Amino acid sequence: MSDTQQKTVQRAGLYVIGAALSFTVMGGVIKELGHMGLDTMSTVWLRNVCGLALLLPWMVRAGLAGMRTSHPGTHAVRDLTGLSAMFAFFYAIAHIPLAEAVLLTYTSPLFVPIIARIWLGETIPRHTWLAIGVGFIGLIFILRPGLGIFRPAAWIGWSSGFFAAFALTAIRRLSNAGEPDVRTVFYFALTGT
Repeated sequence: MSDTQQKTVQRAGLYVIGAALSFTVMGGVIKELGHMGLDTMSTVWLRNVCGLALLLPWMVRAGLAGMRTSHPGTHAVRDLTGLSAMFAFFYAIAHIPLAEAVLLTYTSPLFVPIIARIWLGETIPRHTWLAIGVGFIGLIFILRPGLGIFRPAAWIGWSSGFFAAFALTAIRRLSNAGEPDVRTVFYFALTGT
């Protein structure tokens, strides 16, 4: 591997660590806001307003012409499913232990191949079906059904994983269509706000 490639990999690793740290801090803040009595709707709105404010420099640089899209339907699917995932995740964080809420949201990779098969027509290899099945069985063992997985808040947490998978599949579709990332994030933050 060349020096340039090593630096690129290191930089990408730092971005991943930074994103994971930000996600962890956000989860802790959301949990605390829930303990303070802030409702889920207000928390989702606050998160999206902050996101929209952070996007402002890129939006200004792109201008109004840079925000036009020829894929409004796919953006609508991405925005509504992403927002549903966010609502469900934030609700779960406020009502069940943080580790369980995060684990339930991380079920999205189990749903992505199924949604991609139905929506994008992608084939699912046999070994992927096996991995999906093992993933769901493992999740059930980790959450120990006798200890509350069937609580409504846990089901809402599961739905956050499903909706996140749908949003991720929509993002892939937008990316394959050539939509810039900033436009995709902008419409999501705008819809959420």
